[in-house]
This record gives sequence, structure tokens and C-alpha cells, in this order.
Amino acid sequence: MQLIGHCPNLQKYGILVNGLCKSHKLEAAIALLRQMEEQKMTDIVIYSTLIDSMCKGGRVESIKQLFSSLQEWRLQPNVVTYKALMNGLCRAGQISEACELIIEMKEKGFSPSAGTSNILTRGLLKQSENSKATELYHEMVDNGFSADASRVELLFDVARVSAFEDSKWVQSRRDAWIELLRFRVRSLSKDPFLSVQKNL
Repeated sequence: MQLIGHCPNLQKYGILVNGLCKSHKLEAAIALLRQMEEQKMTDIVIYSTLIDSMCKGGRVESIKQLFSSLQEWRLQPNVVTYKALMNGLCRAGQISEACELIIEMKEKGFSPSAGTSNILTRGLLKQSENSKATELYHEMVDNGFSADASRVELLFDVARVSAFEDSKWVQSRRDAWIELLRFRVRSLSKDPFLSVQKNL
């Protein structure tokens, strides 16, 4: 691909790949990536963008191949890359590989974000891996992740399945209610109507 008679630089390649991914033109985006590789122009952000889009397209085997090629180009995956691959693996029901991936993240010094942990927890619940989901949830709590609407919903999912594991039921249920109350307090504090009332 030539732009105004010149080969695109890395920034332009990134814009082009991102645009193609948003337009669901994955084959064209992959072809563009191969052109970049031929010119020895690689960037982890572009790979992460493509991995994320391929995940949404259900192309998990292609995602794994692309992820494996990072080492060849001496690129280090970042949290965004790991999250995109995690999402793809969980969507495909490949939970054991997703669990191995989060271990790899930790070994490389990355702390899984709330979003990454949420993805894996939901994947575990979907596969009826209730004990592992509960364990991961408690790890999230220990790491001090703050509550949002998505996480409150997740906590109740964990609390519900934990009802079948008596030793963890009470703790999970209590934590879920605590997080719900915290979330409601934060939501109310941001309510513009209540702010006006306080000033009356």
C-alpha cells in the first residue's frame, strides 16, 4: 500500500489497521500487518488492536498464532494484549488456557486488571468452575478493586454459585452486599438531583 507515493510510517499503519478493524475488514487488516512485517515495522499496539478485533470475530486459533508470533518480532505483550487474548479464549470456552495465561501475566510482572479478572471469572462461571471463580473473586477483593455496575453484578453471580460451597457462601454473600452498598452510595453521591437538594 502506498500513500501519496510514500510507504506509510508506523503511525499511519496504526491508523489504517484500526480503521479496518472497526469496519470489520479483518482480512485486509491482517494483509496490512503482513506488509508491515515484511518491512520490519512492528508495534505491540497494532498487534493488540488486531487480536482484540479477531477475538470479537471468534477467530481464536488465529489469535493464538498471532500472539505466538510476538516473540519472533521481539515484542512484549502488555495488559491490553493479554486482556484481548483472555477474552478470546474465554469466549471459545478454552478456560484452562485462559487460566495459564493469567499465570503467565503474573510471572512477567503484570497485575491482572479488574477487567481481565472479570473476563476470566465469568468464563469460569460459564464452565461451572465455581470453586476457581470464587477463589479468583476473593483475590480481586484482596487486591482492592473498586466497585462498578459490572463488578457488582459479577459479585452476585459468584455469591449465587457459592451457595453450593458452604464454607465460602457466607463470605461471598456478605462481600457482594457490601460492594452493592458501596456502589449505591457512590452512585447517589453523583446524582445531580441529590446534589441540588443538599444545597437547598
